[in-house]
Amino acid sequence: MILLGLRGVGKTVLLNRLRSTADEKGFRTARIEAPEGASLPQLLVPELRRLLHGLDLRQAATQQLRRAANVLAKFARGFKLKAVDVDLECSVDLSPGAGDSGNLERDLPRLLVALAAAAADRQTAIGLFIDEIQHLPPSELAAVIVACHEIAQRNPPFLFVGAGLPHGTALAGKAKSDAERLFDYPQMGALETDDARAALLKPAQAEGVAFEDAAAEQVLDAAENFPYFIQEWGFQVRNATPKSPITSAMVRAASPGVVPQARSQYSRAGMTKRSRPGLSECWWEHPTGP
Repeated sequence: MILLGLRGVGKTVLLNRLRSTADEKGFRTARIEAPEGASLPQLLVPELRRLLHGLDLRQAATQQLRRAANVLAKFARGFKLKAVDVDLECSVDLSPGAGDSGNLERDLPRLLVALAAAAADRQTAIGLFIDEIQHLPPSELAAVIVACHEIAQRNPPFLFVGAGLPHGTALAGKAKSDAERLFDYPQMGALETDDARAALLKPAQAEGVAFEDAAAEQVLDAAENFPYFIQEWGFQVRNATPKSPITSAMVRAASPGVVPQARSQYSRAGMTKRSRPGLSECWWEHPTGP
């Protein structure tokens, strides 16, 4: 499953909540954020090493646990991660073998399948959570997709949840043509009216600031109930005036500072106009927004 939505709609919050739920159910989980410029193996290996230790290797390590330890060590070596010390209690065979080809699309599936098999031996499951998937280079995203496809065919106890911007579907499909049917893509978008109103008013009330009804409606109409824009308008309006209650005139005065900031966020993320679903055209055409 890959959660998709604009910035500020709560993808990361939901991703973390799903991970917490998996932890509560006894899963062994790993979570990474894919920042621009970092390699996927460099991010994954420390988390997967921690996860493997969590499978209690010191208590009668089984053949599957030893194999997972071997594959992880070889994977780290294959990608020249010299600073990573697998340091497992069971013996690790570093002779050439599975996971050390240096080809991520070949090695990552073998590593994750081995970890899932080790988890099954301990009567538990693996959960891998990756945030900001749109930052993964195509080759690394393709490797994740191939790994998930391999896991789906073998059906071990393994859960994958990703999160990213709305064009994540297109990026996944471009990386691997079968990606669109491999994952579910829940779309996270605008809030319901009551939730949007609460998102604007409750934080303001906590700071002793009130909105006139007309001003609140003006913000929500302009923001089209999208959480990030509600937050940005609330921030800009509260910074622009020390007075309370906030009036429609104050909202109009703050608006020119909101729209360029919002546009900048999506431009930096490499999103095109077509990849901004749910927002009216005037957001991207009008110089100060709606």
